[in-house]
Amino acid sequence: MKERIPPGQRLSEKLIPLHIEDPIPRIPREIWYLEVKGLVQNPFRWTLKEFLEISRDSLSGDFHCVTGWSTLNLKWEGMLFKNLLEIVKPDPRANFVLFEAVSEYTTGLSLEYLMKEPSIIAHSLQGKPIPLENGGPLRLVVPGKYAYKSLKWLVTIRFLDREVLGYWEERGYSNSADPWKEERFS
Repeated sequence: MKERIPPGQRLSEKLIPLHIEDPIPRIPREIWYLEVKGLVQNPFRWTLKEFLEISRDSLSGDFHCVTGWSTLNLKWEGMLFKNLLEIVKPDPRANFVLFEAVSEYTTGLSLEYLMKEPSIIAHSLQGKPIPLENGGPLRLVVPGKYAYKSLKWLVTIRFLDREVLGYWEERGYSNSADPWKEERFS
């Protein structure tokens, strides 16, 4: 088990809710949406109900917070990012993806990274809807990065031709966010 916990991390039996939002966003599930736009051939705007109907993928992995804790063996359900790419068909000019929460929180990743490493737009955790304090009803999960790259309360996915730093990256956190290299800060 020790080989699955990056340097500088300690084991936590559960996710520890950390967020900048106060209070936590409480948008009714009936009006929640997920919009995909920018440099894509097929932009979409799904209601939460529509997204739940088409998202049947799962991804199991570990979760590493930049504050020093890791939770192992989490099973997320939703839509794998690679399957989203098949639907929206990114424009050849798209090199980066910006994820936006219902709040001011954002994070970005290169499209190249998202195409080769597993990630999921999740609606369920361990077989149950993601609790609000853990980013429900929809969140991005990127197991290979520190958790600040796994954006909570996801409403917009924007494909771009240039890199845009996210909320924490603008404040000095590492844009690469590799927990195995302890890339916490720039």
